[in-house]
Amino acid sequence: MKKIKSLILAVVGIFLMVSLCVALPGIKQWKAIWNANTESDLAGYKLYYSSTSGSYTDANSIDCGNVTEYNLDTIPNGSYLVLTAYDTSENEGNFSGEVFFDKDTVAPASPGGLAIVEQ
Repeated sequence: MKKIKSLILAVVGIFLMVSLCVALPGIKQWKAIWNANTESDLAGYKLYYSSTSGSYTDANSIDCGNVTEYNLDTIPNGSYLVLTAYDTSENEGNFSGEVFFDKDTVAPASPGGLAIVEQ
């Protein structure tokens, strides 16, 4: 019984440490945001992503529900994104304007001119 309690405490401790690491300041998190549609029968939004501009399929879509933002943690960097709205009759509207998702994972160049001088 003591071993089970120790194991549970260890798992909970690891989970808390990982959670803190994910939420630390300075770690960038990205989300898509958009303006709400005003139709009275609006049911939600679908976010489509693709590595190729203008090429979207249901296989690469996410039903975001009836909210106006989506956390992009699962979307591959370098993806093109579009959004649609759908109503309670399952009618889906046209694609929104396309945006490119780039997390900017390239580090800046090394600074030059480092020297030691006498003061």
